[in-house]
Amino acid sequence: MGEKLYSYGIYKLDEKGRIFLPAKNRHVFGEEALLTVWPGPSLILIPPKNFPELEERYFSGIDFLEKGIDEKQAMKLGKFKNIIYSFLTEQKIDKSGRILIPKEHLEYANISKEARIVGYGLYYRIWDPDLYRQSISEPLEEFKSLPI
Repeated sequence: MGEKLYSYGIYKLDEKGRIFLPAKNRHVFGEEALLTVWPGPSLILIPPKNFPELEERYFSGIDFLEKGIDEKQAMKLGKFKNIIYSFLTEQKIDKSGRILIPKEHLEYANISKEARIVGYGLYYRIWDPDLYRQSISEPLEEFKSLPI
């Protein structure tokens, strides 16, 4: 089981499209990170040693007709799996703790000058800050009124 990532923050991109990884958990990545697109639109950044667990958890049931999924749903999930793997890249972490986010990834996630990084345990999710706020605004209001 991989180490967990639970930090968050807003980080600026430099002119080359590089971004600092949160210092608190940078050691979890080693010298490289795996990056791909995710719904939202957002990106996910995965420590290579966490990828097998993430792959098992999220992608193993995406193959056709596994786990009792009907054929139409299996075809749709298969296309999603293809997108995730088509955009999957290995990114080196430089000596300063930055990674380069390729232009097509930045465009997909609508990220330009800064990004919100949120730890989701096995990976970081990277958002455009405005899209992130939009994505949580309604659920956050519901969450505030939970009778806990």
